[in-house]
Amino acid sequence: MSVDPSILVTICARKGSKGVPLKNIRPLHGLPLIAHTVRQALAWPRKLKVVVSTDAEEIAEIARHHGAETPFLRPAELATDTIAKMPVLIHALEASEKHYGMKFDVMLDLDPTSPVRTVEDIERGWNAFRRSGRAVCFSVVKARKNRLGHECLNLFLQQRFSVVPSWISLGGEPGILRDASGIGVRH
Repeated sequence: MSVDPSILVTICARKGSKGVPLKNIRPLHGLPLIAHTVRQALAWPRKLKVVVSTDAEEIAEIARHHGAETPFLRPAELATDTIAKMPVLIHALEASEKHYGMKFDVMLDLDPTSPVRTVEDIERGWNAFRRSGRAVCFSVVKARKNRLGHECLNLFLQQRFSVVPSWISLGGEPGILRDASGIGVRH
């Protein structure tokens, strides 16, 4: 019998947005945008903790109201529109491990701007991650543009994680894929 891994689900939602100010708390079908992702994460039975990483107390309060935990606020230097996602995730993992006094085996990141994702989508992503044997897994969709973005993502994954990506299509269809930002899983 195998022991289930301890899974930290992170939802990263910063206050600033040039395109749509305060987008993570704007209403969508009667709920703040982030509430949809919090509810999806809480409904997924494999999670151990659901933590929102944010730089705004207003977002943290809404996340807590819908059941997520917000044991820290993200530092301002990790909340700019130029910061990469990886330093934010590393901070969220380290701050959560310090707060809870434990090490998590896996971190699953859910983007709050993907509210139509379902618990079944999360489970399918998790299963693809487990089957792949890889250290990192991202949700992807078929690319509608040229291959350059795909090549850049491959290069990023190779340089950042020292892995050569092997793209897995849940639909079994080959083709050019791009990051969908909905689900990301990492050992």
